[in-house]
Amino acid sequence: MHLNDHSLRQIDDAYLRSLEPEVLYDLSLRLLADLKEARDRLNEGPENSSRPPSSRALWERTSGEHLSDEDPEDGERTQDSGEVADAQPVDAQRARKAGKQAGAPGRFCCVS
Repeated sequence: MHLNDHSLRQIDDAYLRSLEPEVLYDLSLRLLADLKEARDRLNEGPENSSRPPSSRALWERTSGEHLSDEDPEDGERTQDSGEVADAQPVDAQRARKAGKQAGAPGRFCCVS
């Protein structure tokens, strides 16, 4: 940035009226450069910067985009189909149920 926050806060109508035309022109060029740089940063995204695609916000993603960087043709799960290349039954994937398992010791508390 060409102007810092303190300098920008000092600029008001009275200050601009007190400037000579040459100084006012130079200031307007610096303000224009700052505005362009700020707009470029605001419009920066994964497609036009070095940011990875996974850094895109959820609301910016299209419905067909994959949530991970993995290639869907490698047998990984895709967002659309919900299939896995080496499909296993649900029981084989999840050996135990969620929560406390049967036969696990309970919690004993003494009331005095």
